[in-house]
Amino acid sequence: MTADYAALEARVAELERQMQEVRHDLPARLDALGYGVGLLHQDLREFRAETRAALDDQRAQLVSVNERLNRHGELLTSHSEQLAAIGDTLAGHGELLGEILRRLPADG
Repeated sequence: MTADYAALEARVAELERQMQEVRHDLPARLDALGYGVGLLHQDLREFRAETRAALDDQRAQLVSVNERLNRHGELLTSHSEQLAAIGDTLAGHGELLGEILRRLPADG
């Protein structure tokens, strides 16, 4: 029983020593942790700012591409209308040519 008591006393002494070490080291560890969290927070802020700037640039480029595509669409519509008019004109010329050929005297 005395041996158990001595072992318990030794264990209590060891735990008290470890507790003193933790009390001594804890403020420094908390400071280091706070410093690390501060660095991480700053890095995240910078990352957000860089990401926001990149997204804004991409958005501006997409708007520019969209505007150009709209202009090209308008040009294609205009060209298709002009080609339709030319097709109508050619169809009219074809009818006139057919009439001219019909009125020509036959060979022979």
